Amino acid sequence: MLIRPFVCYSEISARGRRPLREAQALLAPFGFRDLVLMASRLNYLVGYDQFMAGQKTATAIQRLIASQLLSSAENASLANRFGSEWSATRALFSRHQVAVMLRLAARARPRRSGQSFGTAESRQRLGTACLIINDHLATAGQLRALAAPKLEVRKRNLALQLAFFLEFYNPLPLPEALARSENLLSGVPGVTGRSGIIRHLVAGLKRPFQEATGLTLNDYRDLILVVLFRYLSTNLQEVLEQPDRLMFHHQA
Repeated sequence: MLIRPFVCYSEISARGRRPLREAQALLAPFGFRDLVLMASRLNYLVGYDQFMAGQKTATAIQRLIASQLLSSAENASLANRFGSEWSATRALFSRHQVAVMLRLAARARPRRSGQSFGTAESRQRLGTACLIINDHLATAGQLRALAAPKLEVRKRNLALQLAFFLEFYNPLPLPEALARSENLLSGVPGVTGRSGIIRHLVAGLKRPFQEATGLTLNDYRDLILVVLFRYLSTNLQEVLEQPDRLMFHHQA
C-alpha cells in the first residue's frame, strides 16, 4: 500500500481553507443516486490505488481522476505547487474522502434527482468539493495533539488517531472478511461473550433492515457476494477503457 499526504484546497488556492459547508453547497445540486454512483466509481479507483497498484499505476490513477474532476486552473496550481510529477508524492483522492463526501451529502437532505455529472463543470464542482474536504480530514484539535511538547504524548495521540484508519485502509484478506461477515450476519449458535452481544444486536437489526430494503440479511449477504465476484473478475485496464464495467446491471 502506498502512503502519500493529501493535497488540500488551501495548498493550491489563494482562497485558503474553506468551511465544510462550502463543500456541502457544491454537492447540493446533484441527485443523491448519481452522487452515490460516482462515489462508488471513485472508491473503486482509489481503493485499487491504495491496496493493489504499484507506484506507476497508482500515480496514473490519481492523475486520471484529477484530469476529470479538476479545472484547468486547479491542475495548473497543482503542478506549480508540487511539480509536474506531483502524483508520485501526493494524493488528491482517497476512500476516507469519499466517505466524508457521502456523509455531507446525506446530511443535507439530498434530492432524489438533480444535476448529473455529464458536463465538465459539474464534475469540477465535485472535484473542488473533494479538495475542500481534504482540509478537514484532520481537525485542529488533532493537529494540536500531534504538536504536544512531550514525545510520549505525541506518540499516544498519533496512535489514537491512526487506530481509526487501521481497518479502513488495511482491509482483511478476502477469505477472512467473508468468514467474518458470515458470522456477523448469520450468527453462530452457542457463542457467548462479546460475540454473543454482537449476535444479539444483529438479531435486532433483521426486521427493520428487511422493512427498509425488502431484503433479509441472508439475501443481502448473498447479493453482496455476487456483486463482489463480479468486480473481482474486472481488472483496472478494462475499467479505464470501458467505464461502464463499473456498473452492475440488476437484470444480469
